[in-house]
Amino acid sequence: MVYMGSKSRYSKYIVPILQNCINKNNIDTYVETFVGGANIIDKIKCKNKIGSDNNPYLIALLKKAAEEPKLFLEENSKEAIKPIEDISKELWDDCRDTAKVHGDKYPDWFIGFVAFMASYCAGGFGRGYGRTGKDIKRCISKEHFNNFKKQIPNLTGINFICSSYIPVLESCIKKQNCLLYLDPPYRNTKHYDEKEKFDYDVFYDLCRRVGENNYVFISEQYMPDDFKVVWSKEVKRLIRATRAEDGVPIVIENLYTIGKSNG
Repeated sequence: MVYMGSKSRYSKYIVPILQNCINKNNIDTYVETFVGGANIIDKIKCKNKIGSDNNPYLIALLKKAAEEPKLFLEENSKEAIKPIEDISKELWDDCRDTAKVHGDKYPDWFIGFVAFMASYCAGGFGRGYGRTGKDIKRCISKEHFNNFKKQIPNLTGINFICSSYIPVLESCIKKQNCLLYLDPPYRNTKHYDEKEKFDYDVFYDLCRRVGENNYVFISEQYMPDDFKVVWSKEVKRLIRATRAEDGVPIVIENLYTIGKSNG
């Protein structure tokens, strides 16, 4: 799924590292917190796959697609999703307002569908309604939907759960030989929900504790010194505020490990 902060563009580098660890160590459980658009977990081969995120509408959409793919893929079905062009600004606003008051006018999965298919950069209601721009032949939301439809067959069998990352990691402390892939909000970057502050010290500590008996991999630009970098890549990150004369900023994408993964 097109999603803000997605690792889709780096999946060809990250997935082989994770898959090799799974195969080499006979791992049967893969856990991914901050699952977002599910662009890593959908490519992983493992007996048990768990993807969690704290956005209830995102998780409801992913669960619906995994459990009822025909709803999205069979266009001739009476129950199928209507053409994405039908998502008007009025429907967008209505779903957004319903979500604000936790109303039940629409199913949670449908609110998630509207939020992420028809938003700017698929960032949800917080990023605003997606517009076509100057090129009236281009429909951003239709492009998002077409991308999602290609992904749906690979979502089958994934256990999607709505949860903060903390209880998920705490439950894994007691487990052994699981692989966890974590893609937290990057330090010193704008987060999706500025009202909810991310406690990095709590996150680091949980990673260390889980890593004692499990394989832990984290995507970040910075981690404390006891976390080991196993892959990195310089990338250009274009942001809306970037001026042409300033150039495009270069950042380093890193994949870290801790604990058992470092052995």
